[in-house]
Amino acid sequence: MRNILIATAGPILNVTTNWNVVVNVKNGLDEPFLLTWNGIEHRKNSWQDGVLGANCPIPAGWNWTYQFQVKDQIGSFFYFPSLSFQRAAGGYGGIIINNREVIPVPFRMPDGDITIFISDWYSKSHKELRQDVEKGINLGVPDGILINGLGPYRFDGPVVPDGITYLKINVEPGEFLQCICYT
Repeated sequence: MRNILIATAGPILNVTTNWNVVVNVKNGLDEPFLLTWNGIEHRKNSWQDGVLGANCPIPAGWNWTYQFQVKDQIGSFFYFPSLSFQRAAGGYGGIIINNREVIPVPFRMPDGDITIFISDWYSKSHKELRQDVEKGINLGVPDGILINGLGPYRFDGPVVPDGITYLKINVEPGEFLQCICYT
């Protein structure tokens, strides 16, 4: 039987506007790694943005501490690996930036906040997928999907093994939820 790679979502960062965020990343891969903070403004601090050219990748086995302030922003954002098809292997997650209590939001406060990541899942590793793309091979239809790093959701019995943990979201009738979905 083939080894199956299951991508995992990283933790959701739940912060408040004007907070200083400190995230230490240890690169356990055998290749350079870099995170980008999609939608987060890095005022006067672009070298923390995680974009190749503004940031150097974290070498294999090393760590890097990202430090930035989520200044005057509220909403839902996300982070993800930005090099070499590594996003296909997971390591992405949500960032929820809440308003400070002294600053009201212009909408009804939700009863809950749900972040949902829907990702393609392939039985091949991100390195194999990268090699296929470099050779001009079309990736085709994914073997399944992951929701918040859980799954893959089974629709092809021979490809997806038994005993997979699935995401369940319980919602009560009448609840007002803020749901952010990323694909």
